Amino acid sequence: MTHAKGVFRRYVLLTLFFCCTLLQPAIPKLLRLFEVSYPKIHTLAVLVSLLPMVLGAMITPELFSPLIPQKILATFESLPNPAMYPQYTDRTVGDLQFFVPDLWTPGFFPATGYALNTRTKKLCGATPQNKLGVAD
Repeated sequence: MTHAKGVFRRYVLLTLFFCCTLLQPAIPKLLRLFEVSYPKIHTLAVLVSLLPMVLGAMITPELFSPLIPQKILATFESLPNPAMYPQYTDRTVGDLQFFVPDLWTPGFFPATGYALNTRTKKLCGATPQNKLGVAD
C-alpha cells in the first residue's frame, strides 16, 4: 500500500470513527478493512480531540459567529433588484449615482479607471512624460 493511499484510508476511517457513532459495533471490522490498528486510531482520536483546545488558544472566539449566515443573507436580500452599479457621483454631496448594467459604463468604465489607477500607483509610476498623475 502506498503512503498516500494509507493516509487517505486512515483519514476515511477517522472520519467514520468520529462522525458515525452508530457504527460503534462495526469499528473492529473497519479497522481490519483499512489495515489500521486500534492503538493508532486511539492516538489519532486523542490528538484530534485536543485540536480544538489548541486552536481555541490561538484563534479568538470573535471570528466565529452563528450570525454570519444571517448577515450574509440580509446583505443579499438588501441588494436592489434589478442589480444596480455605481456610475458616477453627483456634483453637490458626492453621492454615488446607480444605474442598471444594461449600459456599458456602469461596469466597464469604473473598472477601467480603477485598473489604470492601480497600474499608475503600483507598476508604472506617474511621471511628467506619461501624464499618469493627472487624474490624481
